[in-house]
Amino acid sequence: MKKWIIALVLGPLFPLPAAALSAVTTSNAYMVENTSGTTPSGQVCYDFQTRPGCSAFIAGISSGSISSGSTNYIQNSATPTTATQVFSVSSGTITAATVSTITINTAIVQSGTPGTSGQLLSSNGNISPPTWTSFAISSGAIPPGSTQYIQNSASPTIATQVFSVSTATIANPVALKGVTNGTNAAAGNLGEYIESIFGPQNVPTTAQIGDMTNISLTAGDWDITGIVEIGANGSTVTGVTVAGITTTPGNSTLGRVIGSNWDNGSVPATSATDAFVVIPSYRFSVAVSTTVYFKCQTTYTVAFPQAQGRLSARRVH
Repeated sequence: MKKWIIALVLGPLFPLPAAALSAVTTSNAYMVENTSGTTPSGQVCYDFQTRPGCSAFIAGISSGSISSGSTNYIQNSATPTTATQVFSVSSGTITAATVSTITINTAIVQSGTPGTSGQLLSSNGNISPPTWTSFAISSGAIPPGSTQYIQNSASPTIATQVFSVSTATIANPVALKGVTNGTNAAAGNLGEYIESIFGPQNVPTTAQIGDMTNISLTAGDWDITGIVEIGANGSTVTGVTVAGITTTPGNSTLGRVIGSNWDNGSVPATSATDAFVVIPSYRFSVAVSTTVYFKCQTTYTVAFPQAQGRLSARRVH
């Protein structure tokens, strides 16, 4: 056993000569240079065979190099004869080739004479593509038996609720409901309420008419109420108190109508008893915004009597 071990260890110290190679095959060299031994710069090899080689070259791809029927490619010169997508990259931009024909699906086709501006379109039947004719709406366009619609001219023959827009009035009116949730009606709406509470404050100079307060009413029909209470306030009142509602400010009786929008108190105010004047529900119908004044007059000496009260209005139309 010891002799075999020594032989195995010492053996590699004496190298053996390598075997000679008989030949090297190059049968799988798939790109073989042409016979001239040179490749022109920038050209393309096109002579590919079973055992490919480059025996001839061309300067580049030409229009004849593109197979007939090709639909997508990039080209750098003349427009090809067969293609659906063509891109030019010669200047670094992409330009779409000219499209010879565009087919449009016209969903709405006018038939006959041109339509009239502002009219409606009516289908000419179940055909493809559909055609349309313009027409002006008339009373005949409303189906028989219609019960609710808005119209702006002649009254229809069948209707239960009809609204005329042309005059801003309502024919055959439906029931109009006011506010029912405890809030105030909006400005301009039926039931709108406006008020001004005044005093205590001095009455005007003795024997003169003066304004205690005023309110502004927008166009509409209003019911107006005024009430005033006069206290002597240390004065000596020598005449009854008069009060009323007019559209004229200051010391003026213009527009005053006794028993309608103007009234007299029954007795003068004293230290023990106040005087009262009430103007209930006087109608004011105005076409434009109008200021309404609550006026008062009394005769007195020594000191100014004091007045307090309210002027209010409710829209009824």
